Amino acid sequence: MEQSNFCYGVWRTDKPREEGFSHELISPDAKYILDKCDLDTLDALKFPEVDSLYKAVYRNVKRIGNNPWLGTRVGDEY
Repeated sequence: MEQSNFCYGVWRTDKPREEGFSHELISPDAKYILDKCDLDTLDALKFPEVDSLYKAVYRNVKRIGNNPWLGTRVGDEY
């Protein structure tokens, strides 16, 4: 199987992890948007005409549809 250099997430280490849990897993792109939103309040950037999860996914299908989203499917599992 070919190895991909795509990074799905990074561990958030700017605050302590909760007892019994790992650090939060966040987008590797978070560093580019932190001047516009806050990771702790779940504020997000808005895109024109995106007002539902379906529309957000569809926007990304059009934008980056050829990128691997869920990894590799083998039978019924990813």
